[in-house]
Amino acid sequence: MKIILLEDLKGKGKKDDIIDVKDGYGNFLITAKKAKKATEDNLKELDEKRKIEAEEDKKNRILANNLKLSMEVTNIIVFQKIKCINPETQTYKAVGKITSEDIVSQINTKFNTNFTHKDVIKSDLTPGLNKVKIRIYKDIFAEVGVQVIQRA
Repeated sequence: MKIILLEDLKGKGKKDDIIDVKDGYGNFLITAKKAKKATEDNLKELDEKRKIEAEEDKKNRILANNLKLSMEVTNIIVFQKIKCINPETQTYKAVGKITSEDIVSQINTKFNTNFTHKDVIKSDLTPGLNKVKIRIYKDIFAEVGVQVIQRA
């Protein structure tokens, strides 16, 4: 029996995959609303759905690439607090670290986006200009300049 999966099934396939299973297992999945029969109408519906998703993906990729271009030519500024640990030698120490949330907050404000801390791929930031990767869309990343300025 050929069925169309309505959700990911471990060891069987992902959502919208068309798989061949034994009749009993296929009927079980259909009654559990985890699959539907691969009838001609259902296959046409799936094909239309895939076409719409492909068009949406194409539009989103164009928008993401445009955003990437504008983000990569702009720097954002993040402030890091420091405290004086020895006034005689003018020695300062950073207080806390710059978090992904700090970076995302500045990016979202500047570009009117809604990224989360999970979209930031960063290493330790040092005072001065740093490059931070941001996941814009699936496999599209932008390298944003992050200027770290220390202040008391």
